[in-house]
Amino acid sequence: RSQSTANAVGSGNQTIAVIAPLPLRLLEVESTAREKLFLTVIGEGFTDATRFIVLPDYIPCGGSAALSINLVKDGSGRIPPHLRPVRGGESRPPASYQSGAQEAFDVLSTCTGSQQRDECTSFREMESTVSFPAGFSELDLGNARVCFMYDFAAEYKEVGQILITPPAVTSVAPHDDVLLNGPVQFHLRGKALRDSDVIKIVDGRSCAGIASSRPYWDHLTVTDYPANTSAMVTVAVTGAGTYTTAERRFCYSYDEGLTFTDLGITLHVRSPVIRSAFPSTLALSNERRVDLIGDTILPGDRVKFIYKGFRCQGTSDTLNTVIGGEGRAIMAEVSLPEDIGRSPWPYPPPKTGYVILKLPRRGVSTVCYLHRGGAGWQEAVGLDGLPVEIRAVSSTEEALGWVLAPAPRSGGAGG
Repeated sequence: RSQSTANAVGSGNQTIAVIAPLPLRLLEVESTAREKLFLTVIGEGFTDATRFIVLPDYIPCGGSAALSINLVKDGSGRIPPHLRPVRGGESRPPASYQSGAQEAFDVLSTCTGSQQRDECTSFREMESTVSFPAGFSELDLGNARVCFMYDFAAEYKEVGQILITPPAVTSVAPHDDVLLNGPVQFHLRGKALRDSDVIKIVDGRSCAGIASSRPYWDHLTVTDYPANTSAMVTVAVTGAGTYTTAERRFCYSYDEGLTFTDLGITLHVRSPVIRSAFPSTLALSNERRVDLIGDTILPGDRVKFIYKGFRCQGTSDTLNTVIGGEGRAIMAEVSLPEDIGRSPWPYPPPKTGYVILKLPRRGVSTVCYLHRGGAGWQEAVGLDGLPVEIRAVSSTEEALGWVLAPAPRSGGAGG
């Protein structure tokens, strides 16, 4: 626009207005700790000499940025009261900025009289970005002040505030039909995940509950570096359960296990079941090895044999058992680690074991199973949905005949 005659360049009545750079607002209001951040500042007049710093909210903007702390007190004088930024928010110039010198001159050149107050102090909204490639530390969570200082200024001034939130897990799969006592590979989605993060699973609906994972906690493996939004971890889920439904709580720690956050994620678990027994027909008074196959079989699992028609229930080793069929430990094919709380359990979970059985009386018995840490005896159920049974007959020849003849029903048992 044309200048007025009274204020034209060289008129002798030239007025020069010097206007300081001015930030108007921040676009971002929240940032996840450890996550790369480009902070967008709306304002005018920024240059590569402008400096931005992020401070904890209890420290007001003002003064100059902190230098390295004089730890050795080497006689160089008292340490000045510098601003101490959040970790990762140290003083830096903008990564990009917009500043139109010609446009600014065109605005200033129209200033006359009262316009000098109004038009000459009106700023165009331009975007500048400040890069924090490492993000802010998880040790500085909460509100923080974003401060700036332009070239030749005496101290920092506040632009706005930003909330630093903790890294988080937002979803876990699977979370339904999770098998107890069998290591499960969980896939996690979240924000700013690291391999140093850990998870644990507890019995109940609070992270203050009893640890129900083996190991007690384990580190994540991030699978999409550098996005750090996906991870996996393999743990065995343990505990009593109810054989039908039970709940476990999934807990997450971003500080290597010092504190755990309740994510509000509930796992629905189920107890393992014996699926078959072979041979299913035994001769009286002969010791036989009976092989068992189940969802998972571990040291500490038990089995007993009760009269057909009775229910598997309680924890007694002798209630309703046939003679010779009292409760006993299953000989598992795979051993657990010596330190079951701090070492990984076998993966994939072992599914086989055996017992030595000698039954002195004829008849049919139902197989009952009590898994390690289980709540009570439960009926062994075959893949056909029928109870797994053992038949005792008079002789080896008769037992062999039962093996070779078509079975009246499979009952989920071999033989």
